[in-house]
Amino acid sequence: MTNYSVLNKAKKHILSIFFIAFYINLSAQLLESDEYRLSLSWTPIVCFVDEGNFTPHILPVDVESLIHYKPFGQYSFASGFGYQRSVISGPGFSIASSVIEEDLSYKWITSEYRFPLQFHYHFMENPSKSDVFLTVEFINNVLSDKMIHYEDDIRNSVSAEFYYRPLMSIGLGSFFKTEKAIGIRIEGGLETYLRKNMFARSYQIKMGIGIVF
Repeated sequence: MTNYSVLNKAKKHILSIFFIAFYINLSAQLLESDEYRLSLSWTPIVCFVDEGNFTPHILPVDVESLIHYKPFGQYSFASGFGYQRSVISGPGFSIASSVIEEDLSYKWITSEYRFPLQFHYHFMENPSKSDVFLTVEFINNVLSDKMIHYEDDIRNSVSAEFYYRPLMSIGLGSFFKTEKAIGIRIEGGLETYLRKNMFARSYQIKMGIGIVF
């Protein structure tokens, strides 16, 4: 590994730590007000929908942290950060012969860095236990595609590309209040990419379960 690669990875780790520390500090300050809430959720994609065909497929690495702001009545807003990752691997093939070679393989890693903006309409202004709401969401989404090729299980080439591929979604969710300061958040929605290509799915169904502070 070259010195440049080591330095580049170190910069990424430092930026990640700085971002997490800043987000935690901001969340702690906002949570001092009753108008703000913080949620931490596992939000897996559970099904892809292409041309009317439903394909069950769970993306397990999918997390989200949001700051919720409810300034008045039955309306609230939320924003934060989400991360989604999927890995696909399989046999490789020779470009010259266009046939699968036993000594060749590949790994395709897709990471999505999400910055959602959510609008919520709450069906009740002051619910006692269950706070059910309708969600409309715009997601600023930066997608990273990394392709790694192997020969005899030794990595011989790596290529990476970044895209901006925003999404829109609509769904339902609910906050379940408990006797303690921590509540439960459950949601479900239908997402679609606004910039489609041959690899972008028409729609995807996202579920979510988490805690609210």
